[in-house]
Amino acid sequence: SNSLALDIVNSYDNGPQMYAYIIGHDIGGRNVMLDASGQFYYPNTFSEIPLPIPDDANVAIPLNRGRGNPKHIVIPDSIESGRVYIADARLQFGMVYNHSNQVLGLVTPSVMSPTDPSVNITWGFMELTNKDVTGLFANLSFVDWVGLVMGMRLTLGNGQVKTVP
Repeated sequence: SNSLALDIVNSYDNGPQMYAYIIGHDIGGRNVMLDASGQFYYPNTFSEIPLPIPDDANVAIPLNRGRGNPKHIVIPDSIESGRVYIADARLQFGMVYNHSNQVLGLVTPSVMSPTDPSVNITWGFMELTNKDVTGLFANLSFVDWVGLVMGMRLTLGNGQVKTVP
């Protein structure tokens, strides 16, 4: 199976409601977001002006509170160039279509743009690719900036555990 199970742990017991967002490209290269029911949502637009992903797409996945209460999420199929965002409020994603080269683009939150609707939200992300040909690649992205404090633990099929605190 090309599915990937994630257990996301929200260690902020008394903080705000936390949300996860899972984005990437499916096996055909199309933009996808995982919705709260565990299905791929395919955002689409023909607008050259970025339009927000509608609320009814249900892509904000609420996380459980407490270290002993992880949110179990399954990404149903291969995903590449993916990201798992974690935020302390709802982030705003969007779609835009470039007619000149016929490319549909996903607009992600930006900490650099003062006009971004998510600029005052604390968030972070990990990057991942999970494909049957190349396997699983995942890393915490601290290259350009540091947002929400995050760690990662990977349990291999043989039970060995790899941790990034």
